[in-house]
Amino acid sequence: MWKYEYSTTVKGIDPKSLWEARSDVSNWSKWDSDIEWTKIEGEVSVGKEFVLKPRGGFACKVLITESEKPFVFGDVTYLPGAKMKFIHFFKPNQDGTEIKVELSISGPLGFLWKKILGEEQAKGMEEEIRRFSELVRKEIG
Repeated sequence: MWKYEYSTTVKGIDPKSLWEARSDVSNWSKWDSDIEWTKIEGEVSVGKEFVLKPRGGFACKVLITESEKPFVFGDVTYLPGAKMKFIHFFKPNQDGTEIKVELSISGPLGFLWKKILGEEQAKGMEEEIRRFSELVRKEIG
């Protein structure tokens, strides 16, 4: 299994606002330029599946695996021969809210998906989280 972690602290944004934006699956493409669209029907909850279409890629099923408002949101994307898992943590601290993201890829073809997707996701994580927090800051503004 391959794993990457990223952590940063944002000022002036509470965990609840960050969690609500992350759990608003239909709007992920607003801050993640790698996503063309997402489609979910009904309430966001653990065990709920939705479809995600990455830019230039194939639509794939994603399963919500963690949803602990307002602190944790996680999902698993099913890829041929592998699973890619994201867990987002929102933890208040003295400077604001820490955003921690854990990305892991596992499965028999995990090594291949690490090269195809994982390393690019890791490289763009800082920028994605910056765009995400700026969007949330504007919405709560």
